[in-house]
Amino acid sequence: MTSEPTPPTSSEHAERFHINLGHPLLRLLFLLFFVRRSNSYVEVGEGVVTVRMGPMFRFSTGQDGVEGVRLRHWGSLLGWGFRYTLRGTVGLIGARSGVVEIALREPRSVRMVVFPVRCHQVAVSAEEPEALILAIQRAAAT
Repeated sequence: MTSEPTPPTSSEHAERFHINLGHPLLRLLFLLFFVRRSNSYVEVGEGVVTVRMGPMFRFSTGQDGVEGVRLRHWGSLLGWGFRYTLRGTVGLIGARSGVVEIALREPRSVRMVVFPVRCHQVAVSAEEPEALILAIQRAAAT
């Protein structure tokens, strides 16, 4: 009796890009919210993009839910940490450089920390911003 192999899950073929948590002092502040490098990332899998920053933020969307992806400027007035702008951008920011914005096709309600917010874009400070953009664009093309 032979068993059929189980199909691979999307996480087995996913690329993971860590969120840049910034300066060591800022990393200490993130630890207060149980945010570490190991649980703060963007994962691009087969048809799914998942964004996670510690236990306080987790968001997934199908690749068809992504309108576009680009590098963006994140000014110092917008701040660091878990951010929300009046234009509906959720920011997961540890460093102001290398911020990648993932624009959503349709606004979504997400839970940031404990508050529900209406989200049009998710911006993350990526350790490898160009590689993250390419991975999302490649996934959109397939």
